[in-house]
Amino acid sequence: KPYDPRIRPWYLAASSGPKDVVIVLDISWSMNQYVSSTKSRMTIIKETLNGADGKAGLLDTFSFSDYISIVLFNAEGRVLDVDHTQNSMFLFQATAQNIAKAKSAVNQIVANGQTDFRAGFRKAFDVLSTSASAEGHTSSCSSVILFLTDGRDKTCESCTAQYQNVHGACRCTQRMLSDIQGYQDNLVNSGGKRATIFTYSMGDGADDSVPRSIACRYGGAWGSISDGEDPLTKMTAYYKFMARSNINADGVFWTEPYADDPTGQQV
Repeated sequence: KPYDPRIRPWYLAASSGPKDVVIVLDISWSMNQYVSSTKSRMTIIKETLNGADGKAGLLDTFSFSDYISIVLFNAEGRVLDVDHTQNSMFLFQATAQNIAKAKSAVNQIVANGQTDFRAGFRKAFDVLSTSASAEGHTSSCSSVILFLTDGRDKTCESCTAQYQNVHGACRCTQRMLSDIQGYQDNLVNSGGKRATIFTYSMGDGADDSVPRSIACRYGGAWGSISDGEDPLTKMTAYYKFMARSNINADGVFWTEPYADDPTGQQV
């Protein structure tokens, strides 16, 4: 396969530096929809994380100086249990061994249920805050949330009385932004860094207004991923953000021992 320096450990470690990242995935029933003759959106998301056909996935872009977690949400949020020997409410170090375990766990994900954005964000910030207040579960550097959905928030669609103002107008987006602000404040109070949020809407039926508002408010970027497009290529803003965050770094960056591409020797 062709040599791609952007996924080599030496490049990943130096270009973005240490970071805490929570990947938040919509696993509502609509993710089972087929967008081609052979692949559902859920299959595409799994390939985006794990890589396929000789291409690297999102999980391949982390180095051992990073700490990550994968949160799944439908009507409720839960942390993907990557390593049964560790507390799943902590970020885990992105070592080669742990990434292999994460890929195996991703392959077992099943999509069902409704969509509640708050459930995903609440759980993601729980993980970040819990990790920040503990020893040895964080990079102590940038905090990032990558949020992917193909649906519409069920509470915003119904917009019941609790999300309306005194005149009956729906204020669901404002309420969600307020809730996330509360999660951010709790993260900072726990000793963590305020999270930059990148959001992605998959497919023509996905909500764009709420994810766009969240990304705009919290320093990230929103991307629309049409059916048939490679989600990884739409994450350009995230990669640029991480590179910019590290542009003035003058320290030494270390990697795990890894196989040299031309020789196969450990370096």
